[in-house]
Amino acid sequence: MSGANVENRGFENAKLGSFGRSDSKTTGPQLIYMKRKSLVNSEALDNAQEEEHNDVEFEDIDEEARITLSVKKVRDKLKACETEKKEYLDGWQRSKADFLNARKQDAKTLDTAVMRSKESMVLDILPILDSFDMAFSDKAKDQSPEWSIGIQNIHSQLLSILKEHNVVVLNPKGEIFDTSKHDSIETIDTDKKKDDNHIVKVLQKGYEMNGRVIRAAKVKVAHLTKK
Repeated sequence: MSGANVENRGFENAKLGSFGRSDSKTTGPQLIYMKRKSLVNSEALDNAQEEEHNDVEFEDIDEEARITLSVKKVRDKLKACETEKKEYLDGWQRSKADFLNARKQDAKTLDTAVMRSKESMVLDILPILDSFDMAFSDKAKDQSPEWSIGIQNIHSQLLSILKEHNVVVLNPKGEIFDTSKHDSIETIDTDKKKDDNHIVKVLQKGYEMNGRVIRAAKVKVAHLTKK
């Protein structure tokens, strides 16, 4: 082999570079084929790397979407739990309010029943007080002082017991007639203007208990006559 041929061979090998080493048996068309094949492989590698990069980006996007969806589901569940909690709390508060109102109503009903029971008992005792009043108004000459004192003491004790239960005697002589407290049995004519519509006589005392009239006083009322 001549020196020129050796130099040409070395030049071709250097020119091939990454396309493969040439030897004495490699022809020109083969070199071109190998160059083209190497370029195709290089482009395929670049495309594969780009596709892999795109796949990674798609995977990142998919992962972000999954995280976003998971966060949304958690928020929806939390919102549902808060709504359910509010419903339970509102129901419990309503039940508690209803229970407290029922207890108050029961206590009020019980107090009213006790008060009516006491009123009923006092009403049963009032005829006894009426008998005392009649006895005091009828002062017989044969009554001894000791008897009168004894009767007055019993009457005073009975009134004291009733007072402890908030019972007040209504003896309205001289007061203005009041339909809520007095029961007019008879009207008496009068020519005195100051006596008009005033009670001139009490036929039966009235009684009030806890600020409520349990028996109106039976009275006679003056009525002004025109001259």
